[in-house]
Amino acid sequence: MTKILLVGDYHVKPQMLEVVDSLAKQNAVDKIVWLGDYCDDWNKDGEQLTDALKKLLEWADKRGDTTLLWGNHDYRYMQDPPIMNGFGYNMGYAPLIRDLFKRYSHLMRFAYYIDGWLFSHAGFTNYWCNKYLPANYKAKDIPSLLDNISESKGGDKIIQSVGYARGGRDLPSPLWADWSELCFDHLENVNQIVGHSPKKTVVNYSVPGTELWCADTWSTYSNDVPIGDGSMLLWDRGKVTKLQIR
Repeated sequence: MTKILLVGDYHVKPQMLEVVDSLAKQNAVDKIVWLGDYCDDWNKDGEQLTDALKKLLEWADKRGDTTLLWGNHDYRYMQDPPIMNGFGYNMGYAPLIRDLFKRYSHLMRFAYYIDGWLFSHAGFTNYWCNKYLPANYKAKDIPSLLDNISESKGGDKIIQSVGYARGGRDLPSPLWADWSELCFDHLENVNQIVGHSPKKTVVNYSVPGTELWCADTWSTYSNDVPIGDGSMLLWDRGKVTKLQIR
């Protein structure tokens, strides 16, 4: 059986790697899935950004059991010209960051599916899926369907569309959906785990047939004070457990 450690938004925090290594060993996990946002943070320069990203990518590649899901702060670096929505984009280092992601593209995915559960950066809403996915799609096919969208003409904008809760005027995409938008319009009978929306600790929202979790607990305020407690999630045969570290 597969035990998966779910890790929230990285945002240029190399100290997370030691914590994740320790938790992975303590819980004998089979796989690690990061929920995105490896780039950009308050008060970090381009050199700090690229050094931290390089350490993460090399670490994940060496472990061999890790999938990195695209976040909105990451995937925008793959566009040329860039889609510069949100804070922190480093234009001067964009080519280097893009090259790093291309070099380690085998680690990167938009979503991960297992046994009725979808893991992504921000989550899948009915609004977005009904407009952009084929009729009668299956949840298990969503990761590959997103790959197809990303390679299609105009796909970059579809995957990065921003809803009203995050200051946009479009449908909330799997890279940009706010937690409030996901809870309001989540897919029915598909459980999801996401990051993207900073929380003080991992949070859960449940309705009959559907379970949602948010694990963005490493983000900080603009003065670098932590918002959350760094807690993470362990997925084990459909059961989700909070892992407290602070």
